[in-house]
Amino acid sequence: MKLVSDTPLRVGWLPWCFAPGDWRLVVAVKATLELPREGLATLAKEQRFVTGDEPWDDDPERSVRYAEDLALIKPKGEVYVTGTLRSAEPVQQLACYARAGDVEARFDVIGDRWWQPDGGQSEPVPFTEMELCWERCFGGPGYETNPLGRGVAADPYDALGRVALPNVEQHGRLLRSPGERPDRVGAWPIPRTWPERMRLMGTMYGAAYLRDRWPYFAEDFRWSHFQAAPEPQRIEGYWRGDEEIELARLHPAHPRVKCQLPGIRARAFVLERGREHGPLREVGMVLDTIAIDAGEGTATLLWRGSTPCAGEVLEELTHLYVRHEPLGPGLSGPEAFAAFVARLKAIWEEEQGLEAEAPPPLAPPRGAPEPPRVAVEEAPPAEADPIDAARARAREQGWPGAVIDELYPETPPAPVDPAEQRRKLEAALAAATDLGLDTTAGVLASAIERLDAAPPETAEEEAQRVKPPPGLWTSQELRDLVTARIAAGESLASLTLVEADLTLLDLSGQDLSGAILVRADLSNATLDGARLDGAILDHAKLGGATLRRASLRDASLSFVEADGADFTEAALDFAIAERAMLSGARFERVHAPGLALDECFAAGACFDGADLSEAELAGSSFDEASFRGATLTETRFVGSSLRNADLDQVHAPGLRASDGADLSEARIRYARLDGASFARSTMIGTKLTESRLRQATFAEAGLEGAELLAIDARGASFAGARLTAASLAGADLLGARFEGASLRLAELSGANLYGAELWQADLTDARLDGANVEGTKLA
Repeated sequence: MKLVSDTPLRVGWLPWCFAPGDWRLVVAVKATLELPREGLATLAKEQRFVTGDEPWDDDPERSVRYAEDLALIKPKGEVYVTGTLRSAEPVQQLACYARAGDVEARFDVIGDRWWQPDGGQSEPVPFTEMELCWERCFGGPGYETNPLGRGVAADPYDALGRVALPNVEQHGRLLRSPGERPDRVGAWPIPRTWPERMRLMGTMYGAAYLRDRWPYFAEDFRWSHFQAAPEPQRIEGYWRGDEEIELARLHPAHPRVKCQLPGIRARAFVLERGREHGPLREVGMVLDTIAIDAGEGTATLLWRGSTPCAGEVLEELTHLYVRHEPLGPGLSGPEAFAAFVARLKAIWEEEQGLEAEAPPPLAPPRGAPEPPRVAVEEAPPAEADPIDAARARAREQGWPGAVIDELYPETPPAPVDPAEQRRKLEAALAAATDLGLDTTAGVLASAIERLDAAPPETAEEEAQRVKPPPGLWTSQELRDLVTARIAAGESLASLTLVEADLTLLDLSGQDLSGAILVRADLSNATLDGARLDGAILDHAKLGGATLRRASLRDASLSFVEADGADFTEAALDFAIAERAMLSGARFERVHAPGLALDECFAAGACFDGADLSEAELAGSSFDEASFRGATLTETRFVGSSLRNADLDQVHAPGLRASDGADLSEARIRYARLDGASFARSTMIGTKLTESRLRQATFAEAGLEGAELLAIDARGASFAGARLTAASLAGADLLGARFEGASLRLAELSGANLYGAELWQADLTDARLDGANVEGTKLA
């Protein structure tokens, strides 16, 4: 797999088997920013590479200065401070403050001191530099939360054998006596070998582990093992990338800093072997780490994501494409593929010593107008130039510019010498071969063969050749063309059928792959078993049409009207159907990984048994829709409405139905939802009986009156959730977190709450008959 980078940001990747049979490619993208006194942070000239743990002084016995960048996953966003604090003048003490978004850290930094025999303290030694690390905080040998600190044992470097005081202490609460044992203070990364992180590796490493899971993680492994920042510096969810950063005495040039992150995001895509014309498969990236270096005046941002792969060798993936963009609507799938091909071509030209055009800026200044984008639906179809449409489609498919100009000239070409034409085609063939565009190369090779076999062209033939293709025909003429081709047994592939009237036609088994069917009327048509791979059906009418077992891989169906259409057992891999009207449509047992159904209306639609893995279904309406038994692995319903929907028995690890999603009265019983996120969703009266929800998060969700009977929610987070009158009888809530949750009138009879965190939880009038509350504040 080859990296194609369209950004100065640094990139790293790692194939890893998360569990038996679950190989994933982990991608990390790292940005280094200069932090100004105020205004927007900017990309630094020198971008730090993606690395593993970086200990202080490169000494593995010391604490970590920078935590590893290639952690497999971080369940929460986090921020930490690192580096060497610098003062222009010698000082004895500094009060320091750091804030990222709503997460803040306060601490005092004091010069070296020692306890005196009488219990007093020596005067602080003035300093101009101080490493911000655990060696400078309270702790010492045998002190579990900081075995590298000072304050517990005698200072081995002090000639008098005195005990050194910590240089970093809690702001305003300095140590007063040698016997004090304060809570840990420090905002830096925690080494992975410390007990608090090692215990998250799990315990189930016995004979059964060696037989069934070795060499993978134990079954009770906790992904929070990869969180490096102390717990107070973590957030629910992830960072956006435009948070405010505020620093006091933690910058080498400015006593106070109040600036803003630049509002960018990293995007990553992989290209699968055999898909030379796309589409790219996007890797869902999240900004999970902000690291502030007090000595350098910089911050590093780390985006991370993963996508399924076949194994460690990555034979099925040919390219990893990485770019960065401003926050907000990013490039669409076809636009991203076009950008990828352009960058790949530029790299090829650079390697060949050719002069490539300078790429446009990737992240324009905030507030600058975005460049105009061309979309099929914006051009009036009656006046559309079919040659322009063909050129646009070829660009989306990644054809080299020379090939596009040759096959689809913007103006009718002047007669060319056959030898000159052959020379150009051979040059284009060589370019396509070097770029790995095998299908394109095959087309060009066939064109050369046809050129060799063709007789000299007459003037009449030339006039016919430059005549515009049938893109300006009437809808009835296009219908007649289609029926004539079907009668003659000819293919319909790649035809331009804009606004064609194809109502009630029997197109069963026909090959319409690559056809342009923008605004075509296919109402009540029969397309069972038809091939529509790569077809463009934007704004088409499909109401009442049947597409059972049809293939629509990589097809574009944005804005289609397909109410009541039947897509049973169709293939919709990586198709795009944004803002589609799909009420009452049938999608039983469709194969649709990577499907994009953002902002669609699909009330009452049926997706029973469908595979919608990694599909994007955000901002859509699925009220009263059915997903019984569907595979929804890492599917995103962010902000969608699924009121009264049926999701019984779904297999949905990693599902995201958060941030405004409404699942009130939905049925999600007997489901597999490990690692799912329902954070900040509305789930009033939702039924989750006997579902498995290990490590899931319901942070700040509204679960009033919800039925969570006998759920397995070990390690789940209900922090800040509203569970008033909810029923959790018989639930397994081992190690679950309920900080600040409302459990008023909740039914917890027979629940296993062993080790659950109930800090500031409201359990007024909750029923706990027979509940296991050992290891909680209720014990």
